[in-house]
Amino acid sequence: MKQETLYGIHTITTILNIAPWRVKKIFLLAKQSRLNPIFELAQAQQIPIEWCQRHYLDQLADGNHQGVIAICQAPKPLDEQALKKIIDDDAKSLLLLVLDNIVDPHNVGACLRSADAFAVDAVIVPKHQACGLTDTVKRVACGAAETVPFIQVNNLARVMKDLQAKNIWFYGLDMQGTQSIDQIDFPKRTALVLGAEGTGIRHLTAELCDELMNIPMHGQVESLNVSVAAGISLFGVRRKIPRE
Repeated sequence: MKQETLYGIHTITTILNIAPWRVKKIFLLAKQSRLNPIFELAQAQQIPIEWCQRHYLDQLADGNHQGVIAICQAPKPLDEQALKKIIDDDAKSLLLLVLDNIVDPHNVGACLRSADAFAVDAVIVPKHQACGLTDTVKRVACGAAETVPFIQVNNLARVMKDLQAKNIWFYGLDMQGTQSIDQIDFPKRTALVLGAEGTGIRHLTAELCDELMNIPMHGQVESLNVSVAAGISLFGVRRKIPRE
């Protein structure tokens, strides 16, 4: 059984609420009352708990653990078969987020947080030349990596074509987009496509999009951080596609 180390208050609280059976042991920083809610959740699930000094936790986690670390059963990676189950019902409204060629784990983690906030059904990324579900991504996502399906695919272009055949429309965010995001009436089965900062969406990916759109900019800065753009765009799309 493969294990992983998770840390951070939001991340551990989330997994204790939605998948406590994955948590094998929790290490807590001693004499920290702010960690009592996590202690109570773990105790209710009869999960082993160890109170520790900070130097010991620092050795277990490569990052800001916020006083809590959990040893967990690692989930199985999600693939195209999992995606097929998510999009199977043609009559169901759907919102997908496609991250094309984004390699910065901080940006991917922040995009996952926005995906959770706006009830995205799945985040899709290519397996190659893109960031996967790393420890940094999970930490930055603050629990969203546990709530939003994160699916890596071998061939993004082929998957896009397959999804279009299932009545899913792809809208790429691009500074050269012909329409503003607030001008579009998004269909109830929509996929939002974002590319890496600087390079944007790859040429083939852009060609496969049904529409390229832009975020209206009124200041002096020409572009937004991709995770900020994701949050703004998902808000705009979700306004037009209420969750069922």
